[in-house]
Amino acid sequence: MMKRSLVACVLVAVLGCGVAVTAWGMTLPGNLLLPVSSLQYHLVTEKAGLLSGQGDYDLFDVTLYGGFDYKFTLSVPWAADFEFVVADENGNIVGSGRTGGRGEDEEVFVTPRWTGTFYIMVYSYSGSGGYTLSLWRRG
Repeated sequence: MMKRSLVACVLVAVLGCGVAVTAWGMTLPGNLLLPVSSLQYHLVTEKAGLLSGQGDYDLFDVTLYGGFDYKFTLSVPWAADFEFVVADENGNIVGSGRTGGRGEDEEVFVTPRWTGTFYIMVYSYSGSGGYTLSLWRRG
């Protein structure tokens, strides 16, 4: 719990947000340790959320396995500019999606060196609305 609070504080400080965190866990299926046999990414899980306006954010945590390639995608409403960052369990940012345009979907690729908990913060740079955060794994 202490690490989760530390990561949230680090992400909030980096992003300059000042609103309460909503945290949801993402559970991955047990078959993720199969050998990588394909260059295609396969959907692992999705989370839908709603941000009420500029500065609002959601925080997710997920276990990623070392040496596997992952892709995070964020589908955003056409009139909003949502961003997201991925941080490791130590609060180090390992990827961020910041395309900068309204209604533009975001994408981040991560290949962790170790198995552990990673945190994803989705936040509203401007606008409000629903979004979908998807996690994909190559193989």
